[in-house]
Amino acid sequence: MINSSPDKSSALMLWGVFITAFLLGPVRMLHGFDLMPGDFGDSRLNNYFLENIYQYILGNTSSLVHLNFFGLFPYVLGFSDNLFGASPVYLLFRVVTGESDTAFQIWFYFSYVANYFAAYYGLRLLGISHLAAIVGSLVFTFSLPVSGKIAHAQLAYRFCVPLVIAYFYLFLECGNIRLFLYSIAWLVWGFYCSIYIGSFTSLFLVVMLFVFLVTNLFRNNTHPLLYFEYWKNIPVSTWLLYGFILILFAGAMTVLMYPYLMASSLYGFKRDYSEILSMLPSVQNYLFSDCSLIWGAYSSLLHEHYSFRHEKQLFIGAIPLLLLFASILVKNARSKMIYLVILGALCITVLITLKFGQQFSLWRYFAKLPLLDSLRATGRIILVLLFPIAYLCAVSIQSLELRPGIGSKLLLLLLVMGLVMESMASNRHVAFPKSEWRARIAKEELRLPKEISSDAILFFAQKESSITHHFDELDAMWVSMLHSRSTLNGYSGNFPPGHRLDFGTNCIELPLRVIAYLNFTQQLNASKYSEMMHRVVPIGFENCQNDWLTIGPKITISNKPYSDQEFKELSIQYLNSKMVNGHFLLTVDIKNNGTIPISGFSTSGHPISLSYRLLNKSGQPLGGWDPRYPLLADIPAKGALNFQFEIPMINPDPGFIEFSLVQEGIFWSHDVGIAPRRVSWIRLKKSSLSN
Repeated sequence: MINSSPDKSSALMLWGVFITAFLLGPVRMLHGFDLMPGDFGDSRLNNYFLENIYQYILGNTSSLVHLNFFGLFPYVLGFSDNLFGASPVYLLFRVVTGESDTAFQIWFYFSYVANYFAAYYGLRLLGISHLAAIVGSLVFTFSLPVSGKIAHAQLAYRFCVPLVIAYFYLFLECGNIRLFLYSIAWLVWGFYCSIYIGSFTSLFLVVMLFVFLVTNLFRNNTHPLLYFEYWKNIPVSTWLLYGFILILFAGAMTVLMYPYLMASSLYGFKRDYSEILSMLPSVQNYLFSDCSLIWGAYSSLLHEHYSFRHEKQLFIGAIPLLLLFASILVKNARSKMIYLVILGALCITVLITLKFGQQFSLWRYFAKLPLLDSLRATGRIILVLLFPIAYLCAVSIQSLELRPGIGSKLLLLLLVMGLVMESMASNRHVAFPKSEWRARIAKEELRLPKEISSDAILFFAQKESSITHHFDELDAMWVSMLHSRSTLNGYSGNFPPGHRLDFGTNCIELPLRVIAYLNFTQQLNASKYSEMMHRVVPIGFENCQNDWLTIGPKITISNKPYSDQEFKELSIQYLNSKMVNGHFLLTVDIKNNGTIPISGFSTSGHPISLSYRLLNKSGQPLGGWDPRYPLLADIPAKGALNFQFEIPMINPDPGFIEFSLVQEGIFWSHDVGIAPRRVSWIRLKKSSLSN
C-alpha cells in the first residue's frame, strides 16, 4: 500500500519525466495538432463513435445503440467498440473547442496522462518507491508496443488496468472485500473504455488468482483460509450492501454487453479459429518493433509466416527487457508473494496466448470462452501485460535505488534516460494531416443535394480505389451524421448481410443493399421495397435505372454448377467506358440467350465472375486472367445484366483488352467454346474521353 505522499521534489520529477516523454513521444509524432492519430479508417470510426455520443446528447441522433449507418440495421453499436468509458474527456473538449477533430486529438493526448498517473498510483499501491513507480509508469505508458498501436485509438485508454490489478492483488493479500469491489469497479469502467482491454484484463485476473492459490498451496500457507474468519465477522447489513454493489456492477455490464449479445444473435457473428490463429503471436513476434529507429533494422530481418504483422509489434524494448530479467536477481523481491504472483501470471498469460509452430496454441481452448471468443487480435494483450512488466521493471529500479554509491546513481540515471530515448525513437507512425481530414468531409458535403427530406436515407457511391473504399464509407457516415440523416453506407468491425465494398459507382449496389436489409428483417415485398427505395437518395452513382424504384434486380442462389451447355448461352457486349479517379470505369452487358436465369450467387462454391486480360498490339497475352469481378445479380433468361467494373489505366498502352467469364473451379467460358470479347485499348480510351 502507499505509505507516503510524494514530496515536492518527487512530484516535480513525476511531472518532469512525464512532460519530457509526452513531448518527445506523441506530441512529436503528431506535430502537435497538425496530424491526426491513425488513418482515415479506424481513427475516424472511433471519432465517429465519440461524436455520436455528443450528437445524441444534443438530440441530433436518435440512439446510442442503433446508429445511423448501415441503413436501418439494428444494434450497429455491437459491431465494434463503443468508447463510452472514455467519452467524458471528449465531450468536455468537444464543448470547449467546438470541433470534433480537435476534441479527438485532445482526447487521444489525454489518454497518456490518464495511463501514466494511473500506473504510478497502481505501482505505489503495490509498495513501489516514488522513483521506481515513475520508471514503471514510463514503461506502461510510452514503451514501444504503445507506439506500435497508435493507429488503434480505441485501445488508448488503459488507465483502469493498473488499478484493477493493484486492488485485486491487495484483496488477495488481505481478503478485504472493499478492495475487491474497487478492483471490479475499475474493471467495469475498463470494459466501457474498450472491450479488448477489459477482456484481457479479466483474463489476467483469473491467471493471477490461479497463481496465488497454487503458490500458497506449495508454500503450505493457510493464509487464504483466514479470510473466512475475517468475513464471518462482517455484519449482514454490510454483506447486503456489498451484494447490492455487485448487482449494480452486473447491471452495468449487462447494459454494456446487451447490444453485442443482440448483434451476435441477430447476425451470427463468430470469429473462426483459423482467423484467430493467423493473428496469434509467436515467440519471435516479441522481438518485432519495425517502427523503432534503434531496433527496426533488426526487426525487419525477422519474417512473419502469417499476415497482420502490424498487430504483432510486441517488443517492449531492450531496457525494459533488461530490467525485467534483472528483477529475478533481486533477492528480497523474489521471495515475496506479490513478485511471484505477478511474474507467474505474466509468464502463464504469455504462454497461453502464444502460437507454437504453424498450428498449436493453448489459446484454442480459451477462445471458446465468453468474451474471449470474439477477440481476433490477440497480440493486443501486450497493452495489458505492460503493467505487470512495469511492476517487474520497477522492482529492479527500486533495488538499484537502494544501493549506495555514485555508480548506482549514475547507472540509474542512464537507465531512465535510455528508457525515454528508446521508447521515443520511432521513425514511422500512422497519422494524417488534420487539413486532409477536414477536406474529405467538406468535399463530400458538396455532393449533397440542396433539398433532402427529413426521413431521407443517404447513399454515397464509393469514389476511391478499391483499397480505400472504407474511407469513402466513413466520409458518407460523417456527412450523414452531421446532417442528422441515416445512410446505407457503413464501416465497422463487422458488417451486416449484403454489405460489400467493391461496387464503385455501380448503381446496382443500391437495390441490392435495400433487398439485403428487407430480407434480413423479413419484410421483402413490393410495397416495402418501393417505400424504402423512394426514401434513399443516391449520390454519385452511374446507370441508376428508374424501374428499380419499384422492381429490384433479381437475386437468386444456385446450389449446383451450371453445365457447359447452359454457359454457352452467355456472351459479353462492351458498351462504354469513362475515366473515374484515374481508373477506367467499364460498362458491359452480360447477355443470356438461354431459357433459364443464371444466379448471381452460389452456395456450391462455384460463383460466376467476369475477368479480363491484356494483350499487346500483336494479340499476344501480356498476363493471365487474374482479376475477378463476381456477378452482383442474376442474368435473366432471354435478358442481360448491366455490369460495371473498374480497371487501372496502363502505361504504355497495351493493344487490346479481352473479357471472359469463369465459373470458379469448373471452367472458363472460352474453354467451352465462347470466344472472349476483345476491345482495342484505343477505342476504350476514346470512349472514356468522350464520356
